[in-house]
Amino acid sequence: MKPSGVAPTFSRPVCVAWLLASIALAASLIPARADARPVKSKLTADVSGFINRQGTVTYYFSGGVNAEELTFGCMEGRRVVLFRVEEGGAQKQVASAETGFFGGFSEPLEMPLSAISGRYYAKVKPRVRKLRKGRLRCLPDRTPTFLVRVPAELL
Repeated sequence: MKPSGVAPTFSRPVCVAWLLASIALAASLIPARADARPVKSKLTADVSGFINRQGTVTYYFSGGVNAEELTFGCMEGRRVVLFRVEEGGAQKQVASAETGFFGGFSEPLEMPLSAISGRYYAKVKPRVRKLRKGRLRCLPDRTPTFLVRVPAELL
């Protein structure tokens, strides 16, 4: 029998178990960090053709991603994908671009002029951005389907 007033001794594994249990209890009492703040995205996109001085025609996929309240974290660095709607409704990815600081993007279409005419739409996927004070959940968006026609004189 141990004399009273002497602290009991515990083995190392018991001490480690108590320490881990105490940390887990303390962590459960700390309020969880709020979920990421959702930010609506608005995507605009178009396909345009340009003729340079040498007469070369180049078509570009361009547009922008805007975010509510000019949330630049949801405008920059977003991947925008252009899809072509084929006969019968099949969808084929034909181009992609990454947005710059103000949400703008432009990428040449790497396809023959004769293959450009058709119906298209663009999509931007959701993205979570970490900031100094919390996180942003940048919501996805999709443009309406739009028609592109290359003038017959250019073909």
